Amino acid sequence: MDLDDINITGHTTALNVSDGRILISHGGYVDELIENKFTAADKDTAWQIQYGGTLFSRLEGAKKAIISIFSDSTLNTGAQFGFGHWNAGERNLGRTVRPPRGRGGGHCHNDNNPCNYYGGWVGNHPNGRSRICTSNSCLNVGIGPEGSTRAIPIVRNIRTSFGTDSEAFSQIAHDYFTGSVSPLD
Repeated sequence: MDLDDINITGHTTALNVSDGRILISHGGYVDELIENKFTAADKDTAWQIQYGGTLFSRLEGAKKAIISIFSDSTLNTGAQFGFGHWNAGERNLGRTVRPPRGRGGGHCHNDNNPCNYYGGWVGNHPNGRSRICTSNSCLNVGIGPEGSTRAIPIVRNIRTSFGTDSEAFSQIAHDYFTGSVSPLD
């Protein structure tokens, strides 16, 4: 086997040959081929170095990490969890909706425009959820003994919306922990 036997298929975005190594980037990956391994004995291991990992989004990676924590009995022993999400905007409005039609993600995310993200609690705590519960923001699961179990299916189904308005998570946390259903003891 020699370099003439290599066929690169698919869409490559860059190719670099240097010091006996061939670097090929494609679709979020970088493969490293090592020239001195191009022998009959090493033909199946010549390209074993791959950087970039599996192809999934940052959201999918975050969901896997959160579910892993919620599923770990050593972390759940004596700890209570809850779960909420936030994006910029109100009432499931898209990012481009502006007053007077509503306050979408672009309006809430920009120019220090105040928006409402929590609105109080609905239900008997820790069951229930925040009164405001849309694709933009929701405290889906109150902190409690069954919080991690209740949160896992919600985490699996969560999607992105628009923006990461820091006012959203800080308002939700502040109003939850200082409100009438606060889990603080």
